[in-house]
Amino acid sequence: MATVPPVTNSSGAVLTVTDLEGDTTGQINFPPMIVDNIVSDSVSRVFPSAANWGMIGLPFFLNTLVYGHNSKPGFSANDVVASDGNYTAFEFIKNHLYEFESDTVPIHYKYINDHVNGGLVNRLIVFKSYQGSALLTEFNFDGVGNLVQQEGYQYKVAGNYYWKFTGTPLHDVQNNAPEVNITFYANGWYIFGYPYLFQIDAMFFLEEAIAQDLVLICKDFNGSALMPEYDFNGIGDFKPGEAYQIKLQNIDG
Repeated sequence: MATVPPVTNSSGAVLTVTDLEGDTTGQINFPPMIVDNIVSDSVSRVFPSAANWGMIGLPFFLNTLVYGHNSKPGFSANDVVASDGNYTAFEFIKNHLYEFESDTVPIHYKYINDHVNGGLVNRLIVFKSYQGSALLTEFNFDGVGNLVQQEGYQYKVAGNYYWKFTGTPLHDVQNNAPEVNITFYANGWYIFGYPYLFQIDAMFFLEEAIAQDLVLICKDFNGSALMPEYDFNGIGDFKPGEAYQIKLQNIDG
C-alpha cells in the first residue's frame, strides 16, 4: 500500500493512501502472486456473512452497483442503483443482502412480512459507521445515511446470509486506473473498507504506513490483531468484502 508522508492542511496532517505500488501499470506484482488485466466493468462477487457481528467493505464503485434483488418498482436487476454515488445504507442492505449464494428470486417475494422493506432488511439488526451512527431496522431508523466509498461498516445479522454485488471493481486494471485512494485525517480509530477482489497480506498492505509509524493496531471483526510494535500479524491476509478497524497515530501536524 503506497503512502505519502503526512502533510499539513486546514484539517491537520493527512495520510493519503494511493495505489498499491504507486503506479498504474495495469499489473500488480508481489510474490507469489501476479494479478493481470482480467477486470471488466461488470463483475459479480458474493461474500458470506455469518450470524452475529461482521464488518463490510465495498471493493466496487458505489455508482456502478446494480439492483441486486430487482426489488424497486420500475427498475430491473441490471439498472444502476445510484449513478450519482449517493446510496443510503437502507437501500444498500435491501438490494444486496441475500439468503442463498445462488439466490436469483427477490427475497421479499418469499418473506411477505418483509415486503414493506424489501430484501432481508428485517434480518439485519444494526448497521453502524465507524463514528457510531446506526441504522436500526426495528425502528425503521437510518442514522447512517449515504455510504462513504472508502469507509467500512459494522453490522449484526440474525442468521447466515450473503452480500452480493455486481459493478466495476475499485481496482480497475483494464482501464489503467489508480487502484484506490483512502485519506485518513486524524489520529484514533477508523474503519476502512478493504478495496480489492483478491487477498493481500495485511502487513504488506500497511507496510509503508507502518514504516512511517502511523499504525498503532489493526483488527478484524473477530478481534484478531496486527501489532506493528511487536512485528505481529494475527490477521493474516486482508480479504475481499471485509473491513478493518485501524488506530492511527502521528497524523496531527
